[in-house]
Amino acid sequence: MKFDQKGIAIIGSGLAGLTAAYFIRQRNDLPVTIFEACERIGGRVLTSTAPSGEHGARYFLGSELNARPGSAYWRDYGLPDGRNIKKLFHDLGVHVAKMAEGWPYCCILNSLKPKRLDKLKGNFPAARVIDELSPAQGKFTDCIKHHFHRNERSLKIMKMILAGETCGPWTHLSAQYALDCLKSAVDAKEKWFTVKGGSGTLLKQLSASSASRIKRGSTCIKVRRKRHDTVEVTYRGKTGVKKTNFQGVIISSPDGHDLARHSSEPRHFHSYISMLFKFASKPGLIGQKVDLRDGLYTDHPLMNYLEAEDTRKGKHRWTLRILIPYGDRFCRLSDEEIEGKCMKVLVNRLQIKVKPFGSPSIKRWVKGLPCGGTPRKYEKVSEGIYLCGDRYGRWPSMAAAIVSGARAAEAILDDLGQ
Repeated sequence: MKFDQKGIAIIGSGLAGLTAAYFIRQRNDLPVTIFEACERIGGRVLTSTAPSGEHGARYFLGSELNARPGSAYWRDYGLPDGRNIKKLFHDLGVHVAKMAEGWPYCCILNSLKPKRLDKLKGNFPAARVIDELSPAQGKFTDCIKHHFHRNERSLKIMKMILAGETCGPWTHLSAQYALDCLKSAVDAKEKWFTVKGGSGTLLKQLSASSASRIKRGSTCIKVRRKRHDTVEVTYRGKTGVKKTNFQGVIISSPDGHDLARHSSEPRHFHSYISMLFKFASKPGLIGQKVDLRDGLYTDHPLMNYLEAEDTRKGKHRWTLRILIPYGDRFCRLSDEEIEGKCMKVLVNRLQIKVKPFGSPSIKRWVKGLPCGGTPRKYEKVSEGIYLCGDRYGRWPSMAAAIVSGARAAEAILDDLGQ
C-alpha cells in the first residue's frame, strides 16, 4: 500500500501517545504527526520545577517493569517487540530508583493516631481480608457488605486507600477494579519505583527517540474515515480550523470516543487536584512519629494523601505533595481558596510542625483518572482508527499507558499492512 507524506496522526502527547509514536518509528519510517491541545507535552505526567516534584503520574511497580514472557504479568505488561518496560527504559537511557521500604501511614483524624499499614494487623489484616473478597460479586459495595458491616475501622482504611488509588467515590468501583487497586497498594512483596530525574525525563527520551512532528496548541475536533485508505482529522490550530488526511489515526486523549464518534460506552473520569508545598526543613506532625516520606492517608474529605520528598534542590529543598480526590467539588475554587482550606487542615487537624514557604503549586486534573479497569489494551473504532491510553489496563497507571500505546501502534501498522 502506498502512503502519502502525511503518514499516521496521533491525538495527544501523553505517555501513551508518545509511546505509540516511538513504536511506529521503531518498526517503520512512516512520518508521525502528534496533535497536542496544550503548549506542553506529557498529558497526565507533569514534573514541576517550582517547587520540584511530581504533579502527575509518578510510580511504577516492580511487577510492571520486570514482566517476563510466560509470567502472569506478561499479558498485561509485555511489549509487542518482546521487551519488557525495564528493557525499554534501558534502551531509552531512562533509569529508575527504588522507593524506600517504608509503608504508608493511615490516620483517622478524630483520633489522630497514625499507624503504618503493615502495623494495622488487628484493625486491618490487609492480605487476609483482600484474599477473602470475591471479585465476582459485581460492585465493590456488594463485595464488602457482608465482611465489614461490623468493622467500621477496616472499611474506613480501605476507603482512604481507594480514594488515593482511584480518585473516585468507592461506590462507583467494581469489585475487580477495587481489589486490584488494594492488592497493589498493600502487597508486601511489591516494590515501587520512580524515574530518576522525574517522570518528565521519560517523556523527553520518548519524544526525542520517536522523531515525531508535534503540533502544539492544536485541538482536535473530529476524526472520521473518508475512504478505505484515508482518515480525516479536523483540528483548530493557531490560524483557525483545518483538515488534514492521514493513512491512520491513534487517539490517546481522554475524549477519544467523542472525537471518533464511537458508539461503545465511554468510561467517565474522576477529577482530582495535586498540590506541591515548599518547606525549608523536613515536614512532620507535632507529637507524632510519622515519616511523611512514606506517605500518609487520612479520612479527611479534602486531603486524602500526603507525601514528603527531599528534592535536594535549593534552600527550600523539601516538597509536600497533597492529593485531593473527587476534584469536581473543588476545581472551580480559586487557588487562594484551595490553599486556605488545605492550610486549615494541615495546621488545625494534622498539626504540621513547620509552615510551608510561599504559595503552593496547584494543578487541577479535570480529566483525571478513568473509572475502572479493562483487560483490553486498546480499542479499534474502524479501519485505521484506534483508541489507547491508561484507561486500557487493569488500573490506570504509567505502565498501562506505555503498553496501550505500544500495542495500538502494532495494531495500526498491522491494519495498514506495514
